This record gives sequence, structure tokens and C-alpha cells, in this order.
Amino acid sequence: MKSHRLPGEKRSDWTFEPSSNGKWGWRVTHQDGRCEESACTFGTQKECIADATHRGYVCWIPEAERRNDMEA
Repeated sequence: MKSHRLPGEKRSDWTFEPSSNGKWGWRVTHQDGRCEESACTFGTQKECIADATHRGYVCWIPEAERRNDMEA
């Protein structure tokens, strides 16, 4: 899978995918080219993302959602 990063961007590329048995796992490719995968699988996507967050994943809220939260 080819990344669509802008030149000079330093974010890591995270993917979250279910396996054939329905369990979730994550994979990250760091800016320096190193790759890591979750050591185990998770029953839900939410659990998978929580584990990735402990390992550096930052979940950004889309701007449209942030605006809606601020207006409420």
C-alpha cells in the first residue's frame, strides 16, 4: 500500500484490520521505515485502537466533528 504523505510529514501510518477469524490487529509503519504489528489480536476494533494508543497511535477527530462538539 502506497502512502499519500506530503513531503516532510513525520506521521506514522497506522492500519487496523480484522483477520479472517474476526479478531482485530494493528500495524504501523514509522516515518523511518520501521514496521510493527500488534503482538496479539483483539475482540473489537475499539480494544485494538486502545492498545495502539498505548504504543503511540493518536486518534485525530475530524474538523467537522470538532466543530459540532464546540457548537453543542
